[in-house]
Amino acid sequence: MARILTGVILFFITNTFTAFAQNEFMQIDYAEMERFVKDERIEYDLLLTRFEQGDPTLSKEEVAQIYYGFPFTDEYNSFALYMNIDKAYSKNDFATALPLIKEELKKNPLSLSLLIKAMTCSIALKDPDLQSFLENTSLRYQQIIQAILATGNGASTETAYKIICVSDEYEIIFKPLQAKSIQQQATLENKYDVFNVKLPTGKTKIFFDISISFRHLQQLQ
Repeated sequence: MARILTGVILFFITNTFTAFAQNEFMQIDYAEMERFVKDERIEYDLLLTRFEQGDPTLSKEEVAQIYYGFPFTDEYNSFALYMNIDKAYSKNDFATALPLIKEELKKNPLSLSLLIKAMTCSIALKDPDLQSFLENTSLRYQQIIQAILATGNGASTETAYKIICVSDEYEIIFKPLQAKSIQQQATLENKYDVFNVKLPTGKTKIFFDISISFRHLQQLQ
C-alpha cells in the first residue's frame, strides 16, 4: 500500500528541505486566531469553504488561518476517534471505509489522518469517478502539511511544529520527514511533545507544540 503514496511522498521531499532551511518561521498567534474566528466568522467560513472545495490559490497564510483557527469552532475535537473507519481500513475494506471517511471529513475537513486515508482508498478502489475527490483531498493534505512545516523546524521547543491534533504529529513524522521509526516520546510542560526518531539522515529529536490540544482537553474536563 505504501507504493500508491509514492507520488505524494516525493512531493514532500523537496518541501521538507525548504522548511528546514528557512530561518524565519510563520508566527501563529492563537489569541488572534480566536478573535478572527469569533469576530469575523463569515470570513473564516468563506476561507474554509474555499479549502474544502480544493482551491489551489489559497496562500500558505490563509491555510494557516483555516487550520489554526479551527480549534475555535464548535466542530473541533482534538481527540476524535474513528473506530469504524479504522476497522474497515485495517482490513483493506476501502469500499466500506471511504463513505465513512467522507462523512467524517464533513465534520473535520482538516484531519490529516482522514485525508490520507481518503487518498489511499480512492487510489486503491481505482474508480475514475473518484479522480476529482482524490485531487481535492491530495491538495488539502499538501496545503496543511506545508502550513505546519512553515511554523518551525521541529529542532527545539522554540521552533517546534505547531499542530492542532496529536495525530497530525505522526503524519509529519512519517510523511514529509520520512522517519524510519519512533524510538521514544515524551511530553514537556503540558505543551510540547518531543519524539526521538530515526530519519534517513540519522537519529534526531522532533518537537511539536501541542498547547492548543491541551487547552481543548482542559476544557473537556
